[in-house]
Amino acid sequence: MNRMPAVIAAIATLAGVIIGGWLNHYFAIRAIGPTAQIRETTDAYVDFMDGIAVLAQKQRENTDSSDPSLQAAMTEVLTAILAAQARILAAKARITIYGHPSVISAMAEFEKQGRPVTPDRSDPFLSIVLAMRKHVSNGDVELQLKNNIKIIFFGP
Repeated sequence: MNRMPAVIAAIATLAGVIIGGWLNHYFAIRAIGPTAQIRETTDAYVDFMDGIAVLAQKQRENTDSSDPSLQAAMTEVLTAILAAQARILAAKARITIYGHPSVISAMAEFEKQGRPVTPDRSDPFLSIVLAMRKHVSNGDVELQLKNNIKIIFFGP
């Protein structure tokens, strides 16, 4: 009979360790879920913006020329354009899954406008940037920010 308290103590200790481990695992998984989604959303937004930047840069380099010495360079430019378009498409797919509805709406307006994006046709593009920024910063977007972003992308 002297062993009964020791057995109960051992079982209680073992149960405490098992329950503590399970609770730790449960809460860790719940905490990682939103963090992983935020990371995936942010990565998709950055990939989209990076793809757009590369695409714009490479399209400026793409000049049709029949000069044979430039054909190899043009092939590289076209390959980079295709890679940028693929990256943008992959980012769009992830944004439609993880992105905020305001970002998806802004992207739809941007697609309706078509390309190229010029300073006088920049509002849909800037709306995407602002919607992304608002989403990742929990709504903290300054009114003057749109003009500043326009200057950053298109100059004064």
